[in-house]
Amino acid sequence: MSHHRPSGPAATRGLRAHPAPPVYFDEAGGFVDTPVYDRAELRPGNVIPGPAIIEQMDATTVLLPGQRATVDSWANLLISAETYSAPHNSAWRPCWQRPHNASFQGL
Repeated sequence: MSHHRPSGPAATRGLRAHPAPPVYFDEAGGFVDTPVYDRAELRPGNVIPGPAIIEQMDATTVLLPGQRATVDSWANLLISAETYSAPHNSAWRPCWQRPHNASFQGL
């Protein structure tokens, strides 16, 4: 089993971000141009760097600055934090959605 995860332009080749107004992120210190992707267009091996929004029929996934989502072979979104750490006084707590059901679990 290979653990190679593509990154850079090859990982997002063929993906089309939809236009959206800038989104406010405390982590970035203000408004940031944030691409919006259609979950149905994502394919295994795609890597979406945050900040980004991934929309689907029944859910919306928000990637914060410093996070990225990798689409695995089962079309799950594997979200990892690359560089972001929440401020000490922040109530921010990451969570992830278990694909194909409605349960959420804190990290």
